[in-house]
Amino acid sequence: MTKTSDVTIGKPISNASCHILDAAMRHVPLGVVGEIYLGGVGVSPGYINLPELTRDRFLKDPFTNDSGMMYRTGDLGRLLPNGQFEILGRMDSQVKLKGYRIELDEVANAMMHHPEIVSAAVVVKDKSHLVGYFTPATVNVEGLRQTVADLLPVYMVPAMWVGLDMLPHNCNGKVDKLALAGLEATLTMEPMQTELEIELAAIISTVLKVNQSEIGRHSSFVALGGDSITAIYLAAALKQRGWRVSVRDILASGRLCDLATEAKSQPPLHLPVVSDVALSTEVIQEIMSHWPTYESAFATTPEQSFLVQSTIRIPSNWVLQVPFLEWGAAKMAVAYGQLAATCETLRTTFVSNPIGVYHVVNPATSSSIEYSSATSLSEFLATDKARGFTLADPSFARFTVVTCGGDSVGVLTIHHALYDGWSISLLRSDLFDTYSGHPVSQRPSFRALIQHLASHDMTKTVAFWANYLAGAPPTPCLSDLVPPTSCPEPNDLSLATHAALPRLPSVIRSLGVTMSTVVLLSWAMALQHHTNRHDIVFGQVLANRNLDVHGIDQYDHLIWELTLTFWGVGCSGAL
Repeated sequence: MTKTSDVTIGKPISNASCHILDAAMRHVPLGVVGEIYLGGVGVSPGYINLPELTRDRFLKDPFTNDSGMMYRTGDLGRLLPNGQFEILGRMDSQVKLKGYRIELDEVANAMMHHPEIVSAAVVVKDKSHLVGYFTPATVNVEGLRQTVADLLPVYMVPAMWVGLDMLPHNCNGKVDKLALAGLEATLTMEPMQTELEIELAAIISTVLKVNQSEIGRHSSFVALGGDSITAIYLAAALKQRGWRVSVRDILASGRLCDLATEAKSQPPLHLPVVSDVALSTEVIQEIMSHWPTYESAFATTPEQSFLVQSTIRIPSNWVLQVPFLEWGAAKMAVAYGQLAATCETLRTTFVSNPIGVYHVVNPATSSSIEYSSATSLSEFLATDKARGFTLADPSFARFTVVTCGGDSVGVLTIHHALYDGWSISLLRSDLFDTYSGHPVSQRPSFRALIQHLASHDMTKTVAFWANYLAGAPPTPCLSDLVPPTSCPEPNDLSLATHAALPRLPSVIRSLGVTMSTVVLLSWAMALQHHTNRHDIVFGQVLANRNLDVHGIDQYDHLIWELTLTFWGVGCSGAL
């Protein structure tokens, strides 16, 4: 055996068993890390005169038909493809960092694969990043970092490295990690060198709110605290400076120096030439019959088409109302008219025919500013919501000055086909800037995005979804189902966190998952419960702001897309 060999405990003999389980006492897949449990005739009833420790460590074995016991070792391990069990360290070496569960001993074990490393240990520094300690101190840090990066995900690669002549040990002969954490050692971190690297570090410092001096050229964005959301903001900030980099590039890059080089070596992303895609004569005639003075027309995204078709059936569907209670209504109406003159979104309506649904951008004179009286704001909102939008409206957005008694309130009413959660904040910001007399950002034309989507090879997209959903059973619409009067026990849905809703975010963070993951899982379980099916297909909305389109973060329009998730859910309804 060499120092880089896997530390295995072999295979269990015939009257013993070994299980790798997760926190819910379920077997983890082959190769996945979990806690080691031992069962069989060799497990005793418990510790002598230690009832509490016995209850914690000696458990009823759920994987046997007899009354045997199972011992919880507290060790981390995994089952290898050859049937051997590998030990990776103790459970107390597991930490949660930036939403990820990380086994510190697993990182140290990866460091030991470097041929020159004699000993290694990893600790968490300032609750923000990993620090790798190693001996001897003469080992080349870049070679060590590359060794770890070849074996582990990027979020498990230490952000900083410390070379020592000897690791400190406690009286039991184990590495003293408390002493390591308190060492006043000089962190081996190579600073940014080129102008590009320094510029990148400055932008990352702003996005992640970390000290620029802590950002090394061999650090990774994830190791510094980045995630998918902050990666979107970083990509947007870099694109504003002429860099061509995607969210995927940022998250996948193991070293910031490589990210700086690759981003600048990409061919420049030129501003798109925005022009209307040629429409058929039939479509143009349809548009002209309704809006003879229109400025431009182009296709819609599938999501927009769905939303508009839904509103054709029920005008009140997908309507958002934004009252401006703290702002002067008359002045806000003037600001809305000024903004609509340059904002195509506020002048957009739709035309639908058997071929499809199309955007129609009308002249500035068609922007809708109305005046109304009501006994209360809630009365107006109810009436306005019921009115909704129809294809006869010159715009699927309007601003109303509502007089209630002696007070006036401005209300923006806009259809979901024109906005998403990201863009509505941009529209509000532009409206406030106009109201205050500040310059307004120039937003890209939505036509550029439509052209980008139209350039994609749809045959590949169709082939992907056909393969992904092959064999997936259709999920019936809940409104078509008769509510079950009784369900078998496995389908009972429960939320077993035993925490009040205000505490739920902190509980979820402690589990090392995200809120969106829990919501998606809960939704899948609810669908399972109400449809009596184990395999569920449901829709999921994505922000879609990582498309390779110039200024994608500045679009004041509906960008999100609806994708499908095929989720195989087990019979247990406990979460």
